[in-house]
Amino acid sequence: MFVLHWAPVLVSLLSFSAAAPTTDDCSQLTQLLTANDLHQILGKWIFIEGCSNNEIFDSVFKNTESMWMMLNTTADNQTLVLDQASQLVPQQHQATMQRQCLRGSHNVPIVDDKVLELHFAVAHTYHRFLQTCLDCLIMYTYTKENDFQALYLFGKNTTLTASDLETFRKQAACLKFPLPAKFHYDTSKELCPM
Repeated sequence: MFVLHWAPVLVSLLSFSAAAPTTDDCSQLTQLLTANDLHQILGKWIFIEGCSNNEIFDSVFKNTESMWMMLNTTADNQTLVLDQASQLVPQQHQATMQRQCLRGSHNVPIVDDKVLELHFAVAHTYHRFLQTCLDCLIMYTYTKENDFQALYLFGKNTTLTASDLETFRKQAACLKFPLPAKFHYDTSKELCPM
């Protein structure tokens, strides 16, 4: 009788451990883009899913309905222009409940000529990019002190395949981000206009 009560728990634990990425899987899943891969991150990207290891990024994710960003090169090829727009969750105390669209445009220098790494001075954060699917962009964001970290999954479109989402979640697990993700894009929510 005791075994029958615990059987479902044991089966679920075994299936979870089988699904967890191995060390070899993680070495493949966490390979970074190099400076030669710059072309892979350029263009417009829609935020699909996000993980974090701290309350600051959790709060940002909680208050974001949708977000897109666009990365373009400049003449010197050592600086990118980052345009982004976030549709914020309306605050309940607002009488009109209007949605607010925050926009920004920033020059973001490339700080490493081997690994593709950007520095966003306004937020004091650094950004690296993981190898991923053709229509995906995975951005690992951190501070130099490594006390704040986040992992963003962007797509060329508002949806990605179940396989692409599963790969992202494995990458997050390899990087020791708590799962489930803190942000999931709800396609019924509007994106800020370009």
